[in-house]
Amino acid sequence: MFLQSSKTITTSDDIINATYIAQKEMESIYKYRTAPTREALIDELNKQSTIPFVATNEDTWLKQDNTIHIHLTLKKPDDLGLTPIIIKVLEDGKEKSKIENRYKLGG
Repeated sequence: MFLQSSKTITTSDDIINATYIAQKEMESIYKYRTAPTREALIDELNKQSTIPFVATNEDTWLKQDNTIHIHLTLKKPDDLGLTPIIIKVLEDGKEKSKIENRYKLGG
């Protein structure tokens, strides 16, 4: 019984930590949302962090810190001019948190 409780607490802590990381990244994106381009936004985020985001393809950037991987996806703006943003936090290759939002970037 105690073993199961310990495992549940550890899993819960991992999810809470990953959600915190994802939320902090989303708040940073909100702060710099007026950057004129997606690349300028990434540059602003990288200036504020000791660990930079590195492009993995046209829409996705990756930040790694030991076993924590943060995937940032900035999709093309929709018909309303809002950019879908997806942040995933993985630990040891397992997705621990995923948050999504839409912001008007560049203005």
